[in-house]
Amino acid sequence: MSTIQLFAYDIATHDGTKVNAALSAQGAKPAELPAPDLFRHQAQLQLDLIKTEVTKRATARSLPVFMAPEFFFKAYDGLPYDRATFFNGVDVLKTFSASVPDVLWVIGTIWWQEPVKSGQALVHNTALVLKAGTIVRSWQKERLSGIDGLAKDGTEVWDRWEQEHARVLVATQDPLFQAPGPGGEQISMGIEICLDHLTLDRGPNREGVLRTTYVKQNGFRGAGVDVHLLTAAGMRLQKENIVSRRGGAILRVDGGRGAKPRSQSAVVAREGSTPESALRRWAPTLAGGDPVYVGNDPDDRLAVHPPVNLG
Repeated sequence: MSTIQLFAYDIATHDGTKVNAALSAQGAKPAELPAPDLFRHQAQLQLDLIKTEVTKRATARSLPVFMAPEFFFKAYDGLPYDRATFFNGVDVLKTFSASVPDVLWVIGTIWWQEPVKSGQALVHNTALVLKAGTIVRSWQKERLSGIDGLAKDGTEVWDRWEQEHARVLVATQDPLFQAPGPGGEQISMGIEICLDHLTLDRGPNREGVLRTTYVKQNGFRGAGVDVHLLTAAGMRLQKENIVSRRGGAILRVDGGRGAKPRSQSAVVAREGSTPESALRRWAPTLAGGDPVYVGNDPDDRLAVHPPVNLG
């Protein structure tokens, strides 16, 4: 039986105010930094928390999961990073992750863009999960929210709206993956980004993206994942879209304006005659303890949640 523990970076990311303030407090000048340097400083904020607060609290018997919210990585004034900065930043994150090999690091998301033939900028919102210097999973958000920050003058296009790129994403992206546990065992996980977790009013795939994907891949088989990860900037838990199995866990962190609570870690209980039928009732109950906070600012602090035993 695996044990995991959530260390959530409870920081507001609906705009860059709090992240920029945290950088300024360390002596950086975000408005003056070249994009690659700004990205590195943002990554350093997370690494410093991991090294100073997470590693000293983690135990050999549990998997520490450090999670940051959606939109943690944006260029100054909320603009998307360019392609070169994104790929350079991925290398920085891999190097940083290698220095904390026992931590599963969910970096939040990176808002970035690259040019396409139309002359527009193709915009992505990419979540990365790293462990010991390796990218365990890369996932790009499917649904665009009206508050995400896409330019309204036609100079930018969402990656899922560009037909050829959308086809590639559908063929190559998968939010379901396996992560190494503390004893070398594999822990099944799924990751979602904000609006992808919402049940829509209508449409053929109106349920959450992770739920839809899991059902498409498994049909009536499969009891759910061990751990459901949700990184967001304004999305409450939608119980009907939680894909964790009976005895699994849901981990959430939210950078949205005024989000309460900013993070959650809970064990999932389900009723049903079998684990498979229990999942497909889509009516879990959740149980989780209160976190301990490092820092006094509810919009910029670390939440240390109690360990969760995956039953």
